[in-house]
Amino acid sequence: MRNYDDLQIWAGADYAVNDVLTIHQPKVGEVIDFGERRYFGLISVLTATPTEYKAPLFDMGIDWENITDYDMFILFSRSIPVDDSRILLGNLDLSSMEPFVNGAGEVALKSGDGVVIDKNIYYNINSYISKTHGIKKKRDVAGNAFTKRMLIKLNREELEMAKSKPYTSRMLPLISALVNSPGFKYNSHQVRDIGIVEFFDSVNRTQAIRHANAILNGMCTGMVDSSKISESSYNIFKDLI
Repeated sequence: MRNYDDLQIWAGADYAVNDVLTIHQPKVGEVIDFGERRYFGLISVLTATPTEYKAPLFDMGIDWENITDYDMFILFSRSIPVDDSRILLGNLDLSSMEPFVNGAGEVALKSGDGVVIDKNIYYNINSYISKTHGIKKKRDVAGNAFTKRMLIKLNREELEMAKSKPYTSRMLPLISALVNSPGFKYNSHQVRDIGIVEFFDSVNRTQAIRHANAILNGMCTGMVDSSKISESSYNIFKDLI
């Protein structure tokens, strides 16, 4: 369930999931200094779906179609060192959290100082991080045993290929495009001081404005049939978060 204020988050606020758990929103400069590969690796683990890890789950004797995102979080989150998660979760050490059965009869994680992550809290965290980082969930369903084997094989090959590829910066082309875009108010040094949510919103908003201008110019010149274009496609004020 989403319970954060879009405007506050856009303006750089941290997200208080509850009274004892807060997700820090890093600035662009913090991500750069921390290491973007390391940062997005953390984001990936916290928002992963079983579909993305078919082969590793198969090797553990688990069918990806029979495990939830939350179950996988329970399995994998404790492999994250606190130094890797600190940029988002502060001193909360996922690696030291222990599973227990809560009052609702569900498995949850609990830290030594009493911080609990249950299913609802996890989906709150997952929803926030996915939404603010523009992550689209991938879900594969195998229709039969043969397709399932092929999908696992393809996933194994994809993961192995990803390991062997040199890392390519995700943020460099985005920052370069923004600071060279007319109207963007930050230069390459100032962009370090904006929150990561505003940064991704700026990327998406710049694209939305360019797309809207292209459509409107096409409509004005008669090159685009306005009857076939929805108003939302050229609405530069639509919600992007």
